[in-house]
Amino acid sequence: REKQQVYNEEHGITPKTILTSVADIMEGAVPGSGAPLPARAPAEVFFGSVEKAGKDKKSLGGPPQGLATDGKGHLLISDTANNRVVVIKESDASYVAEFSVPKPGPLGVAPKTGAVYVTRRGKGVIEVVKYSGWKGAKEAAKISFRGDGNGSFVMGLDANAPSPIVWIGTDGGGLVHVEAGEWQTYSTADGLAHDRIVTMVQGDDGTLWMIPYGGIPLPRGG
Repeated sequence: REKQQVYNEEHGITPKTILTSVADIMEGAVPGSGAPLPARAPAEVFFGSVEKAGKDKKSLGGPPQGLATDGKGHLLISDTANNRVVVIKESDASYVAEFSVPKPGPLGVAPKTGAVYVTRRGKGVIEVVKYSGWKGAKEAAKISFRGDGNGSFVMGLDANAPSPIVWIGTDGGGLVHVEAGEWQTYSTADGLAHDRIVTMVQGDDGTLWMIPYGGIPLPRGG
């Protein structure tokens, strides 16, 4: 607790919480509210098959555990069952490349450098591995930390920070901040609405938005 407070003070971090109901968020998009949802075409499978698993240039070994864009027309897919990250074109889903990663999970790409940050879960720990890029991918750095919670987690990447920041939202273990080879965990004791994080997204200004159980907290200074 004391270490967290010192870290917060040194880095100007003051976690704050905004509790917003789902009805407020969806105002204007709820049927009957006067603002109809835009028409959408039926959903289609973009890559892989829901009927058959595989390990080739058109298949995945099972449900993917991570998806990211490199900002240059490519999608990166964590093909967890096949221990690889697959790269395809956003335009037509054609296969471009792949690189080996043991049991890859959520991932992100820094558009400016092309570096790929891949998470994976070990026995009681979560690893964040930095690769030089998806072209000729080489492991550049790795950090492991205690994986509290129920096992599942989500990831957010602030690639615009001077030193890229990886955020890990756990299912019961709070929010983990990973930067420059160090990590720090935040919990309800630090202002989070809940220690179970459902999903998260990084804004262009560096603000981290999360959806936990119980509301939408907005941590400042991330």
